[in-house]
Amino acid sequence: MVRTAFEPDLSQAVVGGARVAFSGHRVGDGVLLHVLLRFRCNSAACLGMRWGGALLGNGTRPGDVRSDTEAVARAKTFFS
Repeated sequence: MVRTAFEPDLSQAVVGGARVAFSGHRVGDGVLLHVLLRFRCNSAACLGMRWGGALLGNGTRPGDVRSDTEAVARAKTFFS
């Protein structure tokens, strides 16, 4: 990989950190979500990071996820 002087090697800065995913989705996007989460999990492993999980909520417009009561409940404890 060719790097420029303005492109730092972030892989060294993130080793030992955690990677998480936050995503809104619509019902029926299960296959797409699976691909997204596998990508995030695998990229964390490649970078030497811990996979911290995903917080998903149902919604397609700004604010929709607030009516997803299960997602809101999970959000309250996600970082604890």
